[in-house]
Amino acid sequence: MLAWKPPGGGATHALIVVVEDPPAGDRVLAFLRDAGWWASPVRVTGGLRAEAGGAGPIRFTAGHRVDFVGVADLGQDRAIATPGRCCSCAIEPRGEIILETTPPE
Repeated sequence: MLAWKPPGGGATHALIVVVEDPPAGDRVLAFLRDAGWWASPVRVTGGLRAEAGGAGPIRFTAGHRVDFVGVADLGQDRAIATPGRCCSCAIEPRGEIILETTPPE
């Protein structure tokens, strides 16, 4: 393992592990699964996408976010009141929102 990030404060029970190459990733996956964790490789994806199909619906998709450094919400706590920083990337699976209009009656 090159690095790991423990679960964050957002009520998550997950962690991310950065490895050197695919064989190292396979060993880490096996270790975590043997310890009873659900483990999967991360698949990086692009950011927000909007698709418009002519007169059809408009579809927005975005990947879920994995934070390498996740303190973006520090300013939300009045006791801390400090601007935060976040270093993250979008990963699969992608979520989607579809906007459709209905014709006037």
